[in-house]
Amino acid sequence: MTATDNKEFNAIYSADGEYIIFNRYHEKFCRSRIWAKHLGSQQETLLTPWGNYGSISLSPNGTQLAFIERERCDTPQPVTPCFSLKSLDFEKALAGDTAVSILKTCNNAQIKNPRWLSDETLVLMHKPTNQWQLVKFSITDSNSEVLYQSQAGTIQSFDIAPTEPRIALIMLDELNQPILELITGDGERTSSKKVQEHPGITGHKMFYPRFVPNESSLMFSTGRQLFTLSYEGKVQRVMLPLDEAMGTPLFGPNAKKALAIKGVYDSDIGTLDLSKLENSLSPSISENQITNIARSNSGDAEGVFQPGGNAIAYKSTRTGTEQLWLSDGDSLTQLTDLPLDSRIRGFRWSTDGSRLLANVDGLLVAMPLNGTEQRIITSGPITKLFYWHSDTNMAVVNMLERGNEVFAQVDLTTGEHIKLRDSAVVWAAMSEAGQLIYLDHKNQYWQSDVVEDVLITPLISQGSDKRFILKGETLYGVNEDFQLWTYKLKHQEFTLLNFLPENIDYLTDARNDLLLLTYVIAAKKEIVELTLAE
Repeated sequence: MTATDNKEFNAIYSADGEYIIFNRYHEKFCRSRIWAKHLGSQQETLLTPWGNYGSISLSPNGTQLAFIERERCDTPQPVTPCFSLKSLDFEKALAGDTAVSILKTCNNAQIKNPRWLSDETLVLMHKPTNQWQLVKFSITDSNSEVLYQSQAGTIQSFDIAPTEPRIALIMLDELNQPILELITGDGERTSSKKVQEHPGITGHKMFYPRFVPNESSLMFSTGRQLFTLSYEGKVQRVMLPLDEAMGTPLFGPNAKKALAIKGVYDSDIGTLDLSKLENSLSPSISENQITNIARSNSGDAEGVFQPGGNAIAYKSTRTGTEQLWLSDGDSLTQLTDLPLDSRIRGFRWSTDGSRLLANVDGLLVAMPLNGTEQRIITSGPITKLFYWHSDTNMAVVNMLERGNEVFAQVDLTTGEHIKLRDSAVVWAAMSEAGQLIYLDHKNQYWQSDVVEDVLITPLISQGSDKRFILKGETLYGVNEDFQLWTYKLKHQEFTLLNFLPENIDYLTDARNDLLLLTYVIAAKKEIVELTLAE
C-alpha cells in the first residue's frame, strides 16, 4: 500500500474504506506526520504538520481523528514529559484545513492508544504511577474517569469491538501470566480467561490482539506468525507463510480486509578506532571510519568482545529468526538454533570468555561454547539483560514483578531478585568498584551509593537511547545530537570526542581504543493489505 524510504505505521481505514490513514516517520527529522491515501486514485494528502505522534483512531461516524502527541525526540529533552491528546476533523483536513483541536493538554503521566468508544467518548491507557489503567474521556465536557484497573496486575493492551461496546484487555496477573478480560463500555467485567499456551509461542512474549469482525475472537502477531485468540482464551495459529515480520492486522469496514505493517531492518556491527580520531568536533566521524565485522542484508546487532579471546558475539536475523553468532575475524559460527519468532533481549560473556548468558523470550539461558545449554529459573520473566557477573552468579536486569516492569538484581543460583527501582531503566552497567550506573527514561544518569542513588549532574542532557558502555571507570556515551563523549567516574571528567554518523543505533562494547557499535543500513516499514480467503 506504500513504498517509500521512510517508515509508515499506525495504519487504519477510513469509515467508508476509501482511504487509509497512517503515520509517516522521517528518520532524519526524528518526527512524523499523519497522511491519508485514497485507495482508488493512490493520491496522498498531508493531514498534520510535523509532530511526535502515536497511534491513530477514527470515530465511529468517520469524522474525527484522535491521536496523542508528545515532545520531540531530539534535544532538549524535558525531565517531566508532556503528553497531549488531540483531534482533527478528517473531512476538513482532506480539504486542506489541518487545524488540530487539543482535547487534553500536557499530561505528565504517560497516556497512549486512544480508541473511540462512541462519537463522544474516547478510551485510552493511562499510567499515573507504575501501573496502567483504562480511562474514559468525554470530548463534550473534557472530563475523564477511570474505566478499569486491576488490583493484582497491570494492563498490557486493549481493543474495542467495532460493532458493539465491548472491550478486550490483555492483563498480566500477579504471576505475570497473560489474562484475556472482556468488559463492557461501562467497565463491568463479563469474562476473565487465562490465555492458553501454544507450542508456536515460546517463552514470555508481549502481544497486542485486535478484534476480528463477525467472529468471537481476536488476532495478534508474534512476528512471522499470526494467531487467533478466542474469548475463552484458546490460541490457534493462522496458516499464513510470512518471509518477514509483520504487525497485528487491523480490520476495516470491509471485514474481509485488514491492514498490517511489515518491513526490513538491516543493521551491521562495526568497530571505531578512537586513537585515529582528531581532537576536534569537526569534521564529524564518517561511516567510512567504521570497520564492518560481518556484513549481511539483515539485522546484525549488539556485538560484544570475548574476554581473553579474539571473537565477537552478536545476534543476527540472517536465518530468518534471531540467533546468536560468533565471529573470529576469519569465520562465522551460529551458536543457537532458536525457534521461529524468538527474541534475544540482551546477552553477556562470562568473565573467562567460555560461556554466554542470553535472555531469550524472558528466560535466561547459560550457553557454554562447547557444551549443553542450561535454563535458569527466575522469579519473573526477564525483559532486558544488562550485566552478568559470572563469578558471583549475579545479573542486573529489567524484569516483570506482578505484571509491572522493574529494575532488579537477580541471584542466578536461587532465581530470586532484589528490586532496585519500581520502574524499568533504559540501560545499566556495573563498574569495577561495584557501583551500578544506569540511565532512566528521562535520559538521566544515576550512580548507586550507600544511602541512595546519586544523579550524575555532569551528564545531564547527555543521555539518549543509544545506550552507553562502561569500561573500567570510564563511561562512553552518545547524546541526542549524536556527539560521542567519555566520562571518568573517579575524576568526574567529561569530554566531548566527536559527532557520530546519524545512522548509529547504539554503542555495545569497548576494548582499548576500539568501540563496538551497531549502525543502521536500512530501516523501512510499509503498509500491506491482507484479504481473507472466501
